[in-house]
Amino acid sequence: MSREWLTTQEAAALLGVSERRMRQLAARLGARKQPDGLLLFPRSAVEQERERRASGRPVAEPERPRRPVADVLEDLLQ
Repeated sequence: MSREWLTTQEAAALLGVSERRMRQLAARLGARKQPDGLLLFPRSAVEQERERRASGRPVAEPERPRRPVADVLEDLLQ
């Protein structure tokens, strides 16, 4: 049975990021700070973040080349 909470080091290893980056993500992932200062991350939130990262960012469509304004105005005046 897996534990419900992960240390900063364990969560970082699961996501493939540094411990520093995990501390930056603490609020977003719902981490709790223990009285001794240890951050604990909910396993479910870390696993959801891993899935989100695995899906990648949506690929943006390439931007169409823009026509010079003079060409557009010339077309409008014809």
